[in-house]
Amino acid sequence: MNLLYLTHAQYVTGGLPKVIEQVEAIANLGHSVTLVTTSKGKGFKIRRFDENGIHYLTTPSVLWGGFRQGADPLDALLRILATRKSKFDVVHAIDSRPTVVLPALYIKKRRKCPLVMEWTDWYGRGGTISERSSKIYASTLGHAETFFEEYFRKHADRAIPISTLLEQRLLSLGYPKENILLQRVGCDTKKFKPQSKSVCRNKLRLPDRTSILCYVGNIYSADLDLLIQSLEILHRDKSRNIMTVLVGGNHDLEPQLVKRLNILLTGRIDLHQLYEYLAAADVCLIPFKQSLANKARWPSKFSDYVNAGCPTVATRVSDYETLFPRHNLGFLADDDTPDSFARAIGLALGDGARLEKIGQACRAYAEKYLDVTYLARERIELYEQALRTNHT
Repeated sequence: MNLLYLTHAQYVTGGLPKVIEQVEAIANLGHSVTLVTTSKGKGFKIRRFDENGIHYLTTPSVLWGGFRQGADPLDALLRILATRKSKFDVVHAIDSRPTVVLPALYIKKRRKCPLVMEWTDWYGRGGTISERSSKIYASTLGHAETFFEEYFRKHADRAIPISTLLEQRLLSLGYPKENILLQRVGCDTKKFKPQSKSVCRNKLRLPDRTSILCYVGNIYSADLDLLIQSLEILHRDKSRNIMTVLVGGNHDLEPQLVKRLNILLTGRIDLHQLYEYLAAADVCLIPFKQSLANKARWPSKFSDYVNAGCPTVATRVSDYETLFPRHNLGFLADDDTPDSFARAIGLALGDGARLEKIGQACRAYAEKYLDVTYLARERIELYEQALRTNHT
């Protein structure tokens, strides 16, 4: 099959590496994939290049900040112009932002091919937009974003939500359940595997006799407050020796705070080094407030956590309340307060033997449910179903 993937992400930032990981798995099964993204830099040039079996097309945006990722009408128009002469069997839209859904609908109509829409983020109607954007944007153009997020879902031949809450929202919009595939963000279980904790700590020059906590990627202000306040509580117990590693991300912390809470900021690193830090950690963290946006998410970092065989301490967001006890993936805080989250971390660090068993269960869960090749086969089957229906 010849597949067109459209995303509003910039090349290569944010969640795009996970998209690339997934489409490469599809290409490795013998399919052709063109991935359309927004250019990271300014300018008006459309770029085309091939990398690791994927055909890339990056289109420019003349806007700034968050507007560059999904809201630029010029970006949408250039995507239509750049793809209008190509023939695709299926078009796959990641979320329903204007720069994604408008070209997707054009290709669907022009080539009479099925449209599959993935839903990765509860953006409008009180979701992520209220956390990431200004109040002015949320109360003005935010209403247009909500319209785009919901209205065009009915035009999709198949849908892939990443959480139960997003699946329920789809159903509430009248979308047929038989056309829905609930699928998480995956991980490459062949390329990345659990490693020796002692070897990785020695390589990274991390202390042996210290409990190491790890958080990966960006974090929003309310969630960062929860994390820092929880660490403050843990460090009141002088008998504990704790280090927290914050990998990558946008962590703007005062140097005195970093020193007092024994925080290591790695800066930007590659995936191979990321997995070394995950192996070196005792537990990984998902310190998310129980907002609507967080409850609808599947944090991509969590897929890497379980793939590395690292237990997670989390709040009750995403589908964790069901999956953690069912698959023995870690520890859930009773609520999203610092006291509760700190208590859950303390409970996790207090039972090394249990942590080892949980780590093994995490890896087994990743291999069975999150491997990108397994997910790629599910997607191919979904595309084939949509094609058969489209041809009848």
